[in-house]
Amino acid sequence: TVLEYVTIVGFGLGVFIEIIADIQKAAWVKNGRVGTFCTAGVWKYSRHPNYFGEIFQWWCAWIFAYGSSTGPGDVQWWCSVLSPVMTMLILLFTPATGVMNANGSNLK
Repeated sequence: TVLEYVTIVGFGLGVFIEIIADIQKAAWVKNGRVGTFCTAGVWKYSRHPNYFGEIFQWWCAWIFAYGSSTGPGDVQWWCSVLSPVMTMLILLFTPATGVMNANGSNLK
């Protein structure tokens, strides 16, 4: 279906954003961390584009799963929402991640 194709493309886009963000951040680190925060490439749009890519791909996977379910009444489909929700909670609210330490004091 169209929804499946859109979510496959969305998942791929999320992976692509995550990879590009990691490559750009690595280049910024290699060049001596010019400035307080990385602002090159996708990093000028978000402080954590790699996290956005990760979260986006798992939400796309959850929506893709809808195609193999029996609809909103399918308990397994609703249970599968745990994956994107847990990914979001870990990346956004775990103290060891960059989002929680966004003040930059943990940068080495």
